[in-house]
Amino acid sequence: MFFIKTPALIQKLFPSAYWCLNHDSAIFLSFDDGPHPHSTPQLLKLLDQFDIKATFFCLGKNIDKYPSLVADIRAQGHALGYHGYQHLSGWSTPTPLYLKNAQHPNFNSELYRPPYGRLKWSQYKRLNTTQKIIMWDIMPGDFISDIKPEKFLTNMTKHLKCGSIVALHDNPSALEKFKKALPMLNEFVKKNNFIYGTIQSKFLSI
Repeated sequence: MFFIKTPALIQKLFPSAYWCLNHDSAIFLSFDDGPHPHSTPQLLKLLDQFDIKATFFCLGKNIDKYPSLVADIRAQGHALGYHGYQHLSGWSTPTPLYLKNAQHPNFNSELYRPPYGRLKWSQYKRLNTTQKIIMWDIMPGDFISDIKPEKFLTNMTKHLKCGSIVALHDNPSALEKFKKALPMLNEFVKKNNFIYGTIQSKFLSI
């Protein structure tokens, strides 16, 4: 089970995390779990085609395995954040192990997205002292195997507002859904005078 639109009550559980950003025109597309040797090059090409800058929350194990893809993401002007070394749920992981997993010796980013968005309070309190915890206010469900592009698109457009952070995924299955929905999303963005933004320090104010 997941929430397409993150309820305000859940957002209040971690009040210093960033669920959306203060911006008068931008929406923020974000991609978790990469880089991936098959989806990331295609995704970068697709984003470039539509002149979109996004934010990639990368897994440490994939950063180590595919450093050239991380370099490609950075070179094309996208922002980079960390998603943990392994994709661990904070709910089922002891806090010392979770905090260790949230660090990488050779990858520096102030942005951290908890896998699954799951954190214990003790983990949140520690991470919040050193990193910017980036959640989301919209998760359209690109991880659902049989979701239709139209439904995927509606899940986004129904809730989009200035400052929205949209949680997407960098893998082959999710890419196919995003690829089909993107032209229609782009038309919606233009029609509503939105722009695409990357998550940067200057926007991290609540």
